[in-house]
Amino acid sequence: MVSPPRFLWGIVFFGYSLSLSESQHNHYGSRPNIVYVLVDDLGWGNVGFNRADKSTNLEVHTPNLDALATEEGRVLERHYVHPMCTPTRCALYSGRIPQHVGTSLEHPCTNPGIPEQMTTIATKLRKRGYSTHFVGKWDAGMKTPNHIPLGRGFNSALSYFEHGNWMYSFSTWEGSYNRASEIPKCKPEKGCFTDLWYNDGPATELSESGIYEETLFVNRVKETIYNHSAVNNNLPPNRQLPLFLVYATRIAHYPLQPLPEYEVRFSHIEHPHRRAYTAMISHLDDIVGDIATSLKATGLWENTLFVLSSDNGGFVKAA
Repeated sequence: MVSPPRFLWGIVFFGYSLSLSESQHNHYGSRPNIVYVLVDDLGWGNVGFNRADKSTNLEVHTPNLDALATEEGRVLERHYVHPMCTPTRCALYSGRIPQHVGTSLEHPCTNPGIPEQMTTIATKLRKRGYSTHFVGKWDAGMKTPNHIPLGRGFNSALSYFEHGNWMYSFSTWEGSYNRASEIPKCKPEKGCFTDLWYNDGPATELSESGIYEETLFVNRVKETIYNHSAVNNNLPPNRQLPLFLVYATRIAHYPLQPLPEYEVRFSHIEHPHRRAYTAMISHLDDIVGDIATSLKATGLWENTLFVLSSDNGGFVKAA
């Protein structure tokens, strides 16, 4: 018998068929783990398995994604996302098309994102016994505590709320296209703020650490995987909890701030935005490989649906 694919490229409608009542379905032991990686501004042609000539391309280097998509999974080519961040995310988490949940891209303090009365996939899965966790870019509303990840069904969250922020200072992006430094400077009186949160409060210790933002997020993802495995190892098989983990990476939304060791790999690319963007996609590839390795090392891989999708197309200034 051919085993089912464990890695899917593209949006999968996996949550809302869970319509059985509590008494009709056993919560434990039989449900797959779900790990969803939502990439920010990943273009269709920015992964190797979508390129016609992989041998001579000097810009796209995604061996982990290529192997997962072509050897261990499926590429889903008939799904659609909204052209902007917030509508795609609200649609994904609510299970509704953007026209029914919101098509605007506004400041998260004023835009509620997913309307409060709408149920989310995390809420549904949590009621069915899943341990639910969010890491990364939320961008689906923060107007009240009911609009942030913990108010939307997640047990835990390390996240930021805005569209983009700076990788080292964690302050909100403010629309600057100077990727090398924090320009313009964060001015709280103009609405700028340090945008890193743990559960329902500021993650002050982390935001002042100077650690590269995506490193914090990846460490949190792996910590969540290993902690979940450790908890289940202390439970009998028929009482083990399934995992629902959303990792909404900020790669590769502006401001483009790659780690130097990745940018140097693509020093042959003259255009600075394109070079930085390509370097961040290469970093993403290593991150995805690292997550897959963690799932395999903990024994979770064999019972995990691993999904990766972009929220919209690639960054046009890197074209």
